[in-house]
Amino acid sequence: MSERLERINKWFAKRVKTIIRFRWLIIAGLIVLNLIAIIGIKRIQVDVSNESWFLPDDPLVIAREEFEEIFGNNDYAAVLVEADNIFSPEILKMMRELGQELKIKVPYSDKLMSITDLDFTIGTEEGLIVGNIVPDEIPTDPAELAEIKKQMFAKQSLVNRLFSDDCKQAWILLRLKCYPNKTDKTNMEEYPQLVVGRIVTELVNQEKYQDFNLKATGMPVLNFEKRSFYNKEASRVFGLSLLITIVVLIILLRSFAGMSVPLITAISSIIWVFGGMGWSGIKVDNTIMIVPVLLALAVSIGYSIHIFIFFKRKFLETGKRKDAITYAVEHTGWPIFFTAATTIAALFSFFFVSIKTVRWMGLSAGVCVIAAYIIVMLFTPAILSFGKNRKPHPEYAESAGSAEKGGGRVEHLFVKFSGWVLAHPVKIITVFVIIVIVLVIVLTKV
Repeated sequence: MSERLERINKWFAKRVKTIIRFRWLIIAGLIVLNLIAIIGIKRIQVDVSNESWFLPDDPLVIAREEFEEIFGNNDYAAVLVEADNIFSPEILKMMRELGQELKIKVPYSDKLMSITDLDFTIGTEEGLIVGNIVPDEIPTDPAELAEIKKQMFAKQSLVNRLFSDDCKQAWILLRLKCYPNKTDKTNMEEYPQLVVGRIVTELVNQEKYQDFNLKATGMPVLNFEKRSFYNKEASRVFGLSLLITIVVLIILLRSFAGMSVPLITAISSIIWVFGGMGWSGIKVDNTIMIVPVLLALAVSIGYSIHIFIFFKRKFLETGKRKDAITYAVEHTGWPIFFTAATTIAALFSFFFVSIKTVRWMGLSAGVCVIAAYIIVMLFTPAILSFGKNRKPHPEYAESAGSAEKGGGRVEHLFVKFSGWVLAHPVKIITVFVIIVIVLVIVLTKV
């Protein structure tokens, strides 16, 4: 086994010498590929439909299509009105005005239903009268308002459905026509359901309705709010994680190259993957696109740090730059490859899940790891090979080959910790087994 590992390490050492020889070509190639990928990012299509979660032959999709074929669109937009008395003139006027705005301005609007916009059948001595129980001009006379309230309560099918029996809540409901079956519009604000949600939200949030307690809901509104939230939070999370990454790199590596190279690697891998999706026409779900981004960031930083730590220590010991980078890749190449391969295999296993978005997440995250590995193993040695040789650091040179001498305070702490672990194997394994058993028991309660 040791001989095989030695051959693998030597193979990685030979590849480093080739990388150093063609370092300018590698750096130029990375720049060109990044530029091509950036152009591809501009071509990315965002898939914001609920259908993007399911495969075409999923029973849920088939059932939905059958339902819509018979009954039409099952989406609706709604506004919940809350007041001390929904049958007061001010509330009735507001509900009628808002209802008409929804009917006119919301695309794909079909039928409006509220206590001010409701076909009502009244029996008289001469026959049936079909009309709106609330007249076009909202009355202010208490007796007329009381009569409206009385007639509304006479229709028991509306009580606690269209309005509450305590007269403090009421719905404004807007049914929608079917959306286009196929559309090339993939921008978030152009997708039909989200256009509806955006316009309903804008209408309800108008200044003239600020004094009323209104809450918009319905799938179009909820989807619009969800997408807007993810758009805002994704950039915030990415910015925060990038800041934390920079701080960690400064603390651990304490050099400009140690900070910049891993960041370039991480950002390049992200650009490659999403640029490739733009060129290939693969649509992106913006609610989960942050997952492969954060994974690429973490993987790139982790792989780079391994190479940097080995390079830095060897360079301080010998002062020979190219020998140090060869040594670093020789001893980290196989562990990093094995780590990347197992991570990629685990992510690609998402293809066995019959949910479209989960498959996309597995594909994008797996390809991000592949891109990160390629860039780390090519770009990092190429960049580190630039620079002059130095005199060996006295402390590191004297302690070459010794794990207990040389290095900084953090390295000494880890050496002591490893010694403590090796001295107490039985205790550690016993505690570990006890913790696992307890957690397995608790797991059954989930």
